[in-house]
Amino acid sequence: MHMLATDPGIISVMNKHGWRVGIMTEMAPVGYVGISPKCILSFNKNQGEEISLRLQTNDLKGFRKYESIMPV
Repeated sequence: MHMLATDPGIISVMNKHGWRVGIMTEMAPVGYVGISPKCILSFNKNQGEEISLRLQTNDLKGFRKYESIMPV
């Protein structure tokens, strides 16, 4: 999460649009992405008040690749 928060590209886009994030948290890895009907990779609460990201893989044996989390 620190890498995402300090990524120069992400910071540049956020500054360009005037976006701010209050807190960034990790979502609990519940369900299977792309399989379970209500499983999501992230959510944005109150226009950036809180951003939650699902960092762990479906099998809970590792973390998703940085490149797959960044676009979310």
